[in-house]
Amino acid sequence: MVKRIRKSDPGAVIVLQGDHGPGSQYVGNSLAKTNMHERSGILNAYLFPDADYSSLYPAITPANTFRVISNRFFKTEFELVEDTTYSSSTAAAYDFEPVSFE
Repeated sequence: MVKRIRKSDPGAVIVLQGDHGPGSQYVGNSLAKTNMHERSGILNAYLFPDADYSSLYPAITPANTFRVISNRFFKTEFELVEDTTYSSSTAAAYDFEPVSFE
């Protein structure tokens, strides 16, 4: 797929991004019992046409992926937001809480 995209548009920016990591240690009704390092670790792969990845950083979250790309390649000036991870239990699916990794 990547080869096909690069062949049709050598200047394309390609992003493969997951929404959450595996769930082998996910406890749906308890955030306290869930391994949030595992659950929040995502696939976050980039292919830039110039191979300059200096605008990326290790703790980038999906909230900033396209802000960084837009600023870098389209000369926009979107402010980056705090790279925070949120989660919820299955018992309160819309009651999101920030996740601490400390």
